[in-house]
Order: sequence, then C-alpha cells, then structure tokens
Amino acid sequence: GGNVLNDLYDQAIDQVNKPEKAWFQPDDQSKVWWMYGILNLLGWGIAWYVAIDIQYWHLNFLYPAAAGLLWLYSTQLKQQSWYGNLLIALFCGGVSLIVLYGEWESVQQLLKPDPKGDSYLILWMFWGYAAFAFITTLIRELIKDLEDREGDSQFGVQTYPVKFGFFRAKWLLRKQFWILLGGLFVLSILLFWNHFWIAGIILSCGLLIPSGILYLQMERAS
Repeated sequence: GGNVLNDLYDQAIDQVNKPEKAWFQPDDQSKVWWMYGILNLLGWGIAWYVAIDIQYWHLNFLYPAAAGLLWLYSTQLKQQSWYGNLLIALFCGGVSLIVLYGEWESVQQLLKPDPKGDSYLILWMFWGYAAFAFITTLIRELIKDLEDREGDSQFGVQTYPVKFGFFRAKWLLRKQFWILLGGLFVLSILLFWNHFWIAGIILSCGLLIPSGILYLQMERAS
C-alpha cells in the first residue's frame, strides 16, 4: 500500500526518472486509489487477526500509525533531505523488533534456563537483523536518490543529493557502506571466535563479501 501511494504522488517525477517503469497512466489514478484503499483494509484486517491471536490488542494500532506515517512520507518527508530516508530505514529496521515484541513471552521462556548462554544469542540475532536492515535501507534510499536526482531537481524535491550535491551525497554513501562492512566484519569475527563456524561462513559469504563487492562497484562507478 505504501508503494502504491508513493507511486501515485511520484507519477510526474517517475516520468522523468524512469518512464519505462511506469505501471499506470494518469487516467488510471482512480483505480490505483481504490487499490491503495483495498490493500490498506486487507492489511488492517490481518493486523486485527494477529493482534487477537497473540492477545496483544494494542499492537493493532501500529498499523494505522504506520499507514499515516507512510502517507506523511509520500506527501512531505520524502521531499526533505534526510527525514524521509530515516523514516523508511526505521520502518525496515523495526520489522524484526515487532516480531520480537510480539513473541516476547516465548523468548523469555527460552532465556530463563540459560540467561547468559547460547539462548541469549536470540536477542542479538533480532537486534543484529534490525541494525542490518536499518543501515542497508539507508544505503538503498540514498542510492535511489542519487539515481533520481534529475527528476527530483526539476520538481523541487529536496533530497540529499539535490540539496547538498552529488559528491557530498557520495561521501555520505561511502561512510554508510563503511559502517555496514565494519559491523559485518566484526560480527563475523565474533562468530568464528565463539566457534559458530556455520553461522560465520554464512554471514561472511552471504552478506559481507557481496556487500564488499557492491561497495567496490560503487567506487568504480564514481
């Protein structure tokens, strides 16, 4: 639903940045608005079901709050240099923490017999995933802003590259990659140090090396 809303408000800009990827025409806007409404109602219905099933009724109100923030992002925050990217990164990073909160009683049962042992890694896994999702989303959003700077500039959208320039945006992107690679490297070392060989190999081969290759490709394209 958030993506549909974003495409609705970015239709004119997308015609400049990526006209070949436009999936609806101006005449279809009413149908797309209907799609957005149906997706939101469907999502809220699922949220009600999950909240009732796990008996965390208050979690149901996260959905309209999230929908409202996504509306604010599409209409206001996206046009500002940094706030929109930060909001989307927080959304993506918070997904695993919502699961952790919803299953907190089960997690506590696992932690009680062994509060400082291997079971404690469950918490680190959730927080590590949240941090990884947060920083990679920041990277993705800034790359997208760099790619879309021509259309954004024409329509007065003050993304970070438009407001501060291409080279400063690339400098920020480089620093974000360093944080990502440094965190993945330290985590890989810790896993190998504590003899979690399979997890260390998966992290190194599945995340650290591909992220390093992506960073090198970015530097070569500069």
